[in-house]
Amino acid sequence: MTTPPDDTTLTPILASAFSALWRQRYHGAANVGGVRYQLMYFSHRVFDLYNADAPDEIVGEGIEDVDLASVTLGNEYVQIKHARRGLAWGTFVDALLGFVPALRDDPTARLTLVTDVRLQGAVRDVIAASDAGRALPKAPARKLARAFADAPVTAETVLERLCVEIQSEAALIADLTAAVTQHFAVATGNEELYALAIFADLAERASRRIAVRRADLEVLRARIETAISRGPVNPAVRDGFVGPLSFVASDRSDDYYEGRAARPDHIAAGLDVLRGAVAAQIDESLARVPVCVVLASSGQGKSTAAYRYAHDHYRPESRFAVGTCQDEADVGQIAQYLRSRLGLGLPLLVVIDGLSRRTRLWHRLAHDLADTPVSFLVTAREEDWFRYAGETAGSGWDVVRPRLTFDEAEHVFVALKERGRVAPGVPSARWAFERVRARGLLIEFIYLVTHGQLLSERLAAQLAAMDELDEDPGKFDALRLVSVAQRYGARVRTTDLARDVAFRRDPGRSLDALIGEYLVHDQETN
Repeated sequence: MTTPPDDTTLTPILASAFSALWRQRYHGAANVGGVRYQLMYFSHRVFDLYNADAPDEIVGEGIEDVDLASVTLGNEYVQIKHARRGLAWGTFVDALLGFVPALRDDPTARLTLVTDVRLQGAVRDVIAASDAGRALPKAPARKLARAFADAPVTAETVLERLCVEIQSEAALIADLTAAVTQHFAVATGNEELYALAIFADLAERASRRIAVRRADLEVLRARIETAISRGPVNPAVRDGFVGPLSFVASDRSDDYYEGRAARPDHIAAGLDVLRGAVAAQIDESLARVPVCVVLASSGQGKSTAAYRYAHDHYRPESRFAVGTCQDEADVGQIAQYLRSRLGLGLPLLVVIDGLSRRTRLWHRLAHDLADTPVSFLVTAREEDWFRYAGETAGSGWDVVRPRLTFDEAEHVFVALKERGRVAPGVPSARWAFERVRARGLLIEFIYLVTHGQLLSERLAAQLAAMDELDEDPGKFDALRLVSVAQRYGARVRTTDLARDVAFRRDPGRSLDALIGEYLVHDQETN
């Protein structure tokens, strides 16, 4: 009997999380797709242990080191084959011969062949004839007779007891998450997290051929619940140096189009436009190495790309942000916290947005966690990477350099136009791109498209208005000092500005008028 395939698709986060988990555990394996598919099926079938007529245990055999793996559930014997280009005749015959020992020991054994491709050619004809109770086609029948010449049973006997299941990997994952919801009574929204943790645990069991019992699943369930509920008590968490990377839209999210630095709430509000090429480069980098550095000048969309990647590719429980890592105590506490979050068995992503003096020991943190499934996504300007790259020699890292091309600019323009964000008087993507081509900054392109003028033009108009209104000259001096400091990657304390700039009016009120519109105020730096 043949079971038709299911074309269920994965959510982007679940698909990416499974892929990340796979890369971390089995990087370098030749049969990547095959082993993952075998493990997916194994994870899916363990929930049969909750059935009324369930066997005592389920065992995975041959997963990770043979092309054709098997799973045993009571008197059901399953063989699993992932095939990219169809199930080859030789592999099909090997599978049939693999069922012989089970059928010899138990003539009532149920035989199941699982694959993820539709049957074709002679394999299809043989299965169709067997299902219909017809004689097998002559040529394949002769080949099977030769292959089974020394076997204690005939190929026809095996085929009579054989059921062929055709299931996509996506369908297996969907069934796994559904089983988690049903048998673990998991609240909606967390079933994917449990499924990932279960997959990670069963991958370890399958590699060691350890039988799985229902009691093992209950222990695993309790461990996951404990890991989820564990509260942060780490000093680095308490002080805000590290924590979950959350994406929640806010009332001020719309300032993304005002030339502000990208924040997670901008991504949550869906204000950015996905840069598919950049995301693909990040994904490819993290598939090879644990550290990906997004390197570009200010305004090129580094932060947007990093936050969008984290949002789309990692579960909330698996993504974190580090804002401070400037001494050895910070390194130790942050590393301890991140190791504690590995309790679910899932790979983690750590985003460090904007290398600076405050995160100067980030490379020590990455080195300390090199033996764990923790990846780092770092953004930096060229000069800051030169200053704070640290001891990266010999460690695994890669660089992605986003650059605004016309094709990408046109994609952004079309997306903004569909959202009704293109300003009157902006005729085309080509017109806007040509006006910002010299510097090629994404932030300038988006501002021009959404406002009809360049950022530099807006700032010039604002400064001219300040001059006409006879604003405090100290404001201009403060802006000049901060601009020069920013050019060299330095920070200026507001207390120093208040002391050293010759403000004509109250320094505090003058600085307050600049903060938010012209200056970014870091409360911790002051």
